[in-house]
Amino acid sequence: MSYGEKTALQKDDKGNYSFSTPVQGQPALLQALNRTGLDENLTLGFIPSPIPETAPTPTVFYDHVGDGSSLVIGPFSPKLYAYVTLQYEEGEIIRGKPESSFIWEQDLGNLPIVSNWLLKFDPTKVQYSLVRA
Repeated sequence: MSYGEKTALQKDDKGNYSFSTPVQGQPALLQALNRTGLDENLTLGFIPSPIPETAPTPTVFYDHVGDGSSLVIGPFSPKLYAYVTLQYEEGEIIRGKPESSFIWEQDLGNLPIVSNWLLKFDPTKVQYSLVRA
């Protein structure tokens, strides 16, 4: 899906979920309608090019989007934040703002598809940082 398009989440008689083919929507917005007959949890993720064989990694998670409701996103400036905390496990979906402050912030539009970073600890400042590898 691209900005300016909308789609609908549907559920068939066998319980299979699918999204409709995206159609023209409102400029600069992404819109997903829930037409399943139930409240659903929806996620937004990004698929890099070339498309990998694995499912996209969820980036943003929305709880209980009501049947007939729309999820509208945009304009969107995706930011990537790094936190050092014991509050979460690797791969866990963060459902709210972490209690700790972030140690690093980057605009996803300015990062390459693949990049490597080193997590460093400065014992004199008792502080973590991320630096490009």
